[in-house]
Amino acid sequence: MSARSALRRLFSPHGAGAILDTTALNAQQLAEITAAAANLKRRFGRLQKVTDHFSDVYALHFDEVLVPTQITIGNSGNISGILFWLPQYKRVDMREIFERIETIGLGSGAIISINDKAIRQVNADTPLSVGSAFKLEILAVYLRQISDGSIKPAEIHRLRADERRPPSGLLQDWPAGTPPHVRYACEPNDVA
Repeated sequence: MSARSALRRLFSPHGAGAILDTTALNAQQLAEITAAAANLKRRFGRLQKVTDHFSDVYALHFDEVLVPTQITIGNSGNISGILFWLPQYKRVDMREIFERIETIGLGSGAIISINDKAIRQVNADTPLSVGSAFKLEILAVYLRQISDGSIKPAEIHRLRADERRPPSGLLQDWPAGTPPHVRYACEPNDVA
């Protein structure tokens, strides 16, 4: 079996058990690989395709990310070793972000400026809800997830301890378990 086919089968509804080499992997390794694959599916959705990334590394393409992955196929033709690298978020089309802000109408605004000249703006008089440019990618993912129905603006997400990040923002001071609405990060005056 090819590495690409094995990776596709690993993320199929049949799951990891059908494709892992039980003669080469111990019970703990089998459990860890199964859990890692399930976590990737839970976080990023359905695997769309597997492509060559570079050298002996493959790219697992999900909706928002690609996950570079190295794999070893054992004598049985099944996976005998796997290494998932950190997910790489795909580039976001800024036109898509502005179109979504306009059509969904979250009460937010956005401005892109070059040399102090606004080149694109939506609801420019609205207080901006994000203070860092990289947060626009987070907003884009949020807008896509609302559009595809995978989350609802009023949905409550319990804040985990590992989701709090210094050095600034309101969320860093909130205790783990705090239940803000998913929409909180897009509300005006939020500095999270």
